[in-house]
Amino acid sequence: MSCDTSYTTALVKLWSSGDISVKQIDTSPQTNRYYWAVADGGNSVGAKATTDGGTVSWSGVSANNYSYRTKIVSNTNCNGVLPGNGNTKLDYTVTP
Repeated sequence: MSCDTSYTTALVKLWSSGDISVKQIDTSPQTNRYYWAVADGGNSVGAKATTDGGTVSWSGVSANNYSYRTKIVSNTNCNGVLPGNGNTKLDYTVTP
C-alpha cells in the first residue's frame, strides 16, 4: 500500500448490508489509514481513519455490492533515504 496520500487502493469487493467494518490488523511500517466503501450505484459510506489494531464501522448500510478502499491519512516516508514515500505492508479484515 502506498505511503502517499495521492494513491487510493481498492481492497476487496463484497456484497454487504447492515453493519460493516474494516479492521486494520497490522502495517509495516505502522501508518494511519482512511477506509470507506463505495456501492455499485455510486453511493458511499464516509471515510473513517484508524491505525494498527483499530476498527472502523458503519451501521445501517443498504444492501449492495461495495468496493472497499483505503489510503494513507498523511504522506509518510516509508522508504528511508530512498526517493519517494515508498509502500507499507497492510494486513486487514473486512466484515460485510
